[in-house]
Amino acid sequence: MSDDQQHHIQTPYDGQDVLQHALSNTRMSNEWLIPSSADKNIISRLTLYVQWLHDTNNHWTNPSLVAYANYLQGDERQLSASSIKSHLSTIRARYRTLINAPNFKRRLRAVANKAYPNHSTEDRRVLYLTVLEYIQDALNPQLTKHIKATQQQDTPDSQHLRLTATQAENLINTPGIRTIAGLRDTALIYFLFATGLREAEVCRLNVDDLRQTVNGELGVYIRHGKGAKERFVPYGELADCLIYVEAWLKQVNITKGAVFRGFKDRHIPYYIVGEKSPEKLYKRLTPRLTPRAVQNILKGYPVSIDGKLYKLRPHDTRRTYAKLLWNNGMDILAIRDNLGHQDVKTTQTYIGDTDMHKRRSPAMLHPAHQSKQIHDLMQTLSKKRK
Repeated sequence: MSDDQQHHIQTPYDGQDVLQHALSNTRMSNEWLIPSSADKNIISRLTLYVQWLHDTNNHWTNPSLVAYANYLQGDERQLSASSIKSHLSTIRARYRTLINAPNFKRRLRAVANKAYPNHSTEDRRVLYLTVLEYIQDALNPQLTKHIKATQQQDTPDSQHLRLTATQAENLINTPGIRTIAGLRDTALIYFLFATGLREAEVCRLNVDDLRQTVNGELGVYIRHGKGAKERFVPYGELADCLIYVEAWLKQVNITKGAVFRGFKDRHIPYYIVGEKSPEKLYKRLTPRLTPRAVQNILKGYPVSIDGKLYKLRPHDTRRTYAKLLWNNGMDILAIRDNLGHQDVKTTQTYIGDTDMHKRRSPAMLHPAHQSKQIHDLMQTLSKKRK
């Protein structure tokens, strides 16, 4: 091997950096990490991991479990230490199963060939071996042994958005109903706020599920909830969300199957409602929306809160649903059942702090009034900096 060739590959970590750089623009699929059949919890954990790989522009050859553990522990997920351990254990087990599979080496060689198309066979072999070694090293549990969940007494509003009723209404009105995409997005957003469904649940929602009744109460039936749980969520006074949903269904000729769908034709979203025949539009729809698509739809309509724009996530609509129900007097156990939680403690985290006003300090200190002197001092310091 020449000196130039050796310069390219020196250590497993250097080889990994080379590979990541070479694959940064290919966006090769990571979905194959998710088994076609397995326990639902395993599939859920691996799906979240694959989504994180995509969001961070990582390839499956770079497990990055330390960074992923930090993500699970961070502000967005805030998982407990035991939950983080379960997620990492599932990912390690999946990688080890794949490494022992007969076709793994062939798949890894294909990656090396794609990353080094103009290099010698020996170069690609070195890359293959170093990356294989890197993957095995990255799966070492000792690397994430130090990860511990922090105890957080209070959660700032900025970490988990809970919209007011006015803010939610403004968001529902933002897409408009003039275009096909606007009509769909209005129906989707209103439905999320009116039912508190998870993004995966709303993606799996079928037309037949929209109008079910229990004891004469109209609601939506979730057949495939988290943890293989089915549940019923009454619409109550928010049943008019169905007006928008059914307008969307009629406009694109959906009579059965998935309620919310994407568009195969990039022009469809901009068509004016009524401009094209529903039958033609139906042929250009995807089978159903994906959770990623729901996330992207919400991101497309940032919300203004105190003069700052925030991009809403599907779980923020669930938190808003829970908080608005609580503010309007619903019992927390009923909110728990609507959200599909096992433990009321989880429901409490969705509602957020309910007694912060009790902890607000009274006017118990009365120092000498010196605000004018402080103002003058700040003005003097500002002039000196200039």
